[in-house]
Amino acid sequence: MRFEQLNCLVEIAETGSITAAAQKLFISQQAVSTSVKQLEQELGQTLFVRNKSGISFTAKGEETVNFARKILADKEEFVSRMRMEEVEEAIEMKVCSTSSVTNIVLPDIIEKLDAKQIPISLRISLKDDITEVFESLRMENANLGLLTFNAEYLPQKFAAYQEKLQLEILARDELVAVVNKRFYKDTAAQIHRNALFDYRYSIYNVIPIDSMLESAKNTSVVWSNDVDFHRRMLEQKRTLVLMPGLAYQYFFSGKKYVALPLEENETPLIHAAVFRKDASPAVRDFASMVHLELCIK
Repeated sequence: MRFEQLNCLVEIAETGSITAAAQKLFISQQAVSTSVKQLEQELGQTLFVRNKSGISFTAKGEETVNFARKILADKEEFVSRMRMEEVEEAIEMKVCSTSSVTNIVLPDIIEKLDAKQIPISLRISLKDDITEVFESLRMENANLGLLTFNAEYLPQKFAAYQEKLQLEILARDELVAVVNKRFYKDTAAQIHRNALFDYRYSIYNVIPIDSMLESAKNTSVVWSNDVDFHRRMLEQKRTLVLMPGLAYQYFFSGKKYVALPLEENETPLIHAAVFRKDASPAVRDFASMVHLELCIK
């Protein structure tokens, strides 16, 4: 039993198909199928079956998926803890980001490093487009990229950089519409994607779907990474803010605001780290810390 096999199984469970799992892992469908088949042979169990509606996990399969999730989480925590304990020199990190992850996790990571008396030099540059992040890494102007993008768009953009850069998915998320509860009665319980433009809205540092991008060119949509700005926007009637669910949970959840799902918006968001394939262990360790912080959140 290998971590790669467990990872493939979990991805199939989360995406619902071998094809989607392969895309998420940036490997071939054959590699995913082979990994799961070898795992089934080792366990002597059929873990899932294919039917007209897609993939259905057997009882043993669901048990194995739960086991795999725990093993993978324990492994990440153990590796990160062991590496952190070995750090002796100052960490120098140049982060290039398009992502709300930057605001959510980096302050806590810095606080934890400070508690361990591990000095860190951190420079952060925010970019408007994912390609700018890839170029900064390729040109070695940054050593770690943090991204939040829709799951279909990211692989397309990354394809041209696969030779030099490595991308790791940190967490999956969804795009939500946040409204002020004072005006909740005037808002549908679920926002239809095509109805977004009936509202004045802003976008919290995330690139959503292409139709929204196209509309943003011709409307007064505001893009910002400033939490307080979006809170001020939410004080206005018929105003909503589009953001990752994780950002809502961390910055906006509570009695005052409510997050509404976007109807017919089936494309998930993903938070990812990207770095050069020749990146130092410190860069990879720092990406692992971001991953763990996202899991904690």
